[in-house]
Amino acid sequence: MKAIKLLLTIIVIAGLSIKSHSQTFHAIVFADTDDPKIGASVKRDMEKIQNEIGMIVSSTRMWLNGYYHSGREANKEQLLTVLQNLRCEPEDVVFFYYSGHGGRAVDDRSKYPQIRFKASDSEAYPMSKVDEVIAAKRPKFRIVMGDLCNSISDYLSVKSETGSGKSVVENDVYENLFKNVKGSVLVASSKSNETSIAFPDGGAFTTCFLNELGRIVSGNQQADWKVLLEKTQKATVKAANHTPVFEVNVNSGSSQSASSSTPVTGQQTNNSFLNALINMADNGGDRNQRVRSVQPVLHEYFDSPHSIVEIFGRDGKTRLVRENAQEFLERVSTSYKLINFVELDVKKTNGGKITYVKLHEIYRK
Repeated sequence: MKAIKLLLTIIVIAGLSIKSHSQTFHAIVFADTDDPKIGASVKRDMEKIQNEIGMIVSSTRMWLNGYYHSGREANKEQLLTVLQNLRCEPEDVVFFYYSGHGGRAVDDRSKYPQIRFKASDSEAYPMSKVDEVIAAKRPKFRIVMGDLCNSISDYLSVKSETGSGKSVVENDVYENLFKNVKGSVLVASSKSNETSIAFPDGGAFTTCFLNELGRIVSGNQQADWKVLLEKTQKATVKAANHTPVFEVNVNSGSSQSASSSTPVTGQQTNNSFLNALINMADNGGDRNQRVRSVQPVLHEYFDSPHSIVEIFGRDGKTRLVRENAQEFLERVSTSYKLINFVELDVKKTNGGKITYVKLHEIYRK
């Protein structure tokens, strides 16, 4: 009987992860983190972009369908597989992001570079082609973004302004930029024959873009893609002396903003572990049920109660908390205003049980 109850509890938790939202945010992230020259910088880019995606879906209440590929998984074959299998509904949003090497052929006519996985010509794929394939899927809004260079360069240093603490969902800026719009945005970090600089704390373009987006969000300013990218362009030129290029074709969409009185909650994803955490967090569920779910989630996903959980700030490098799995789940089940999580790194046994996980937490205001 005890086993049956445990199974039923797990089924209830997993069942809540079934998609129940009409609008999906498809996040496709490829990062060449294994590269011996820029891998460390690319890893920082990926962590910061993942945290930003968490803020976007928490603020817009869109269902997250995430494809995150780094290291050996960041290759042309995997990219083509993801693009081929992508399925979009008319109200969906697609966000594509790549960080790594790039380049262009002598006779390239596009002002946008080619992605070069593993710095290899045989692993090259044009950014403009990525945009073309996604456009054919007919989402309401698409963003194709790349932090990549057109030639080899030395690597310098820059400072990120991304906060080191927890993330707090604040206002409607994300909805106006990512949800209540239709059209497309295509942007690369440098123009033809320019080098894009990779700093230890992340690519110059990615750092400047997130800094400028952060200023708009924290100041609750009017959200506009053209203005955002113009500011990013100016900041990138000043910081690294290369010029991002972009095309903005954006109009107001048909989606309606959620009422300010509607509680902000964590949104379900295609990651069952994160869904279990979201259901356990402060998202309107019964408090007793949240506490009772600690042991089922622990047994379902973790190798042992002593598996390690580390919580990092929004910058992806400041460790805020280190605790074992038991302590972590007990804290989440009794938390206040904790609504969402971003998985930055995970290590598992051969049987798929978590021995270590690195997370970022998102709270409502």
